[in-house]
Amino acid sequence: MRNNNQRKGQRAARSFPRISVWRVVGCLAVLLPALSGANARADRNVLAPRGLVASPGLLRLEYLIRESDSRSSLGWATFGLPVEDLGLDVELERFDLNRRARETVSLQYTLTGNAFSDIAPAVSVGVRDSLNRGREGRAFFLSMTKTFGLSLAQDRILRDLKAHAGYGTRRLGGLWIGVQGKFRPGFTVHAEYLAHRLNASVSWPVSGPLEMRAYSLDGNLFYGASLVFIK
Repeated sequence: MRNNNQRKGQRAARSFPRISVWRVVGCLAVLLPALSGANARADRNVLAPRGLVASPGLLRLEYLIRESDSRSSLGWATFGLPVEDLGLDVELERFDLNRRARETVSLQYTLTGNAFSDIAPAVSVGVRDSLNRGREGRAFFLSMTKTFGLSLAQDRILRDLKAHAGYGTRRLGGLWIGVQGKFRPGFTVHAEYLAHRLNASVSWPVSGPLEMRAYSLDGNLFYGASLVFIK
C-alpha cells in the first residue's frame, strides 16, 4: 500500500508544470506597467552587441516565448553598474530551448561612452557567455554604434536611426551589421545579419517602462515583453 501511495504521489508531482523563474519575471513585466522608469535599450540590437552599453543604474528585464512551443523561452536581465564613470554592464541570460536549460553571464565595457554617437561611433568591447555554458559559447567582441542625423523629410517618419557593426569570435561569426529605427508612431524596428543569419525584432510601448516585443531569430518566432527600471 505504501509503495502504491508513493507512486501516486510521484505521478502527481510530475503532473505539475515546472515553473521557471524567468516565467515569473515575464509575468511581472506584464503586471507592473505602472512602475516608474524610462525606456532604454541595453547592449543588444537583436542578438548582436551594440556599441552602446546600459546606463548606470539601469535594470532591464526581458522575457520571450517561442511561438511554436510555449515551453521554450529566452530571458535576459541587464544591469548598468551604478558607477557613473565605470561604463560596464552585466547581462544574465537564461534559456530553455530544445529541452536544454542553462544560465550564463556576459560583460560589456564602453571605450567611448554613449553620449556622442551622433558625432563618432560609440565603441565597446566585451565577452558573451563568460561561463561558456550558454547557446553561443564564450566569445569576445568589439562593437560600434553610430546615430545618424535625419533630414526634415525623414524626421516626419523616424524619431531615431542607428547603425551597428562589429566583430566577434566563435559563434558570433566574425563580422556583423545591424540597423534600428524608431518610428513616429512609437514602435521600434531592429534588424541584423549575424553569424550568417538574419534576425529582426519589433517593439512597441504599452505603458511607462513596459514594452511588448516580437522577434524572428533564425526563422523562429518569439514574443514577450521587457521592463526597464532606472535608479
